[in-house]
Amino acid sequence: MRIFLSSNYPVSEHALTAICRGLVIQPTKYSIFSPFRVFLDFDTVEDALNAVDGLNNYFHCQKDAKFDIKALPALPTSIVILQTIQILNCQLTSLEAHYMFCHLRGFAAVYVIKNVGYILFNSSLAAEKALDSIKLYLFNTYEIACYLEQDVRRHQIKVFTSIEAD
Repeated sequence: MRIFLSSNYPVSEHALTAICRGLVIQPTKYSIFSPFRVFLDFDTVEDALNAVDGLNNYFHCQKDAKFDIKALPALPTSIVILQTIQILNCQLTSLEAHYMFCHLRGFAAVYVIKNVGYILFNSSLAAEKALDSIKLYLFNTYEIACYLEQDVRRHQIKVFTSIEAD
């Protein structure tokens, strides 16, 4: 299960690790500065819900702390065929890509690993319909052009099917 956490109050990596037992992926160091936004992934729903309680208690004790905690459902754990759109030379972070593409119909998840973006959809039809929107965002959005700079014209998009198994 995944938690989205944002706050204007800084949290040290040590405090975050102590509060959030069962973290699968440790947050990167940039996320501890104020203000910050970070996704925290947990092995079990129980660990995630305990972390929500712990984080609520932590922030309620801090004077003038503004925060937002959302529990997000994880990807299905049974065998699922997901249609994936792969973006090469992607200069976005996973969080930036999430905000950019999460509104697309059929969106399941997005990851950016070593400058390759993987946008997962729950059907090939959803991926097909989203492809034009994604191309439009990448080529015509000023914010993206800033991130991509000279790579804009060479930006490549591929579509392929991936199978995720338990």
